[in-house]
Amino acid sequence: MLTETHRGFKIYVPPTDMDLGPHILLNGIWETHVEKALLRLLQPGMLAVDVGANIGYHTLTLAGAVGPGGRVHAFEASPGLTPLLRASIFINGMTPGSRCTTSRRWTARGW
Repeated sequence: MLTETHRGFKIYVPPTDMDLGPHILLNGIWETHVEKALLRLLQPGMLAVDVGANIGYHTLTLAGAVGPGGRVHAFEASPGLTPLLRASIFINGMTPGSRCTTSRRWTARGW
């Protein structure tokens, strides 16, 4: 399912998810305390890493914070979530990195 975060990023959420999905679908938010900390620590042009990126909620926050001059490396081990992560990065117009490896790493330029 496609929805939007409270920051205006589009994100794909698995329709059967009963954890973060309902929060993002209804309110567009997830773990606001984590999001606030990330935004406080990151600056444009920085490199950020999201390990256990899930569907990419924090990946999108990181990309927004580091901007087009920065980079975000997102890692997700679950083969069921990786396509949603990729799709969320793509639909937001974030330029994908040069490779997506079998380790399910996804690299994108910031936005």
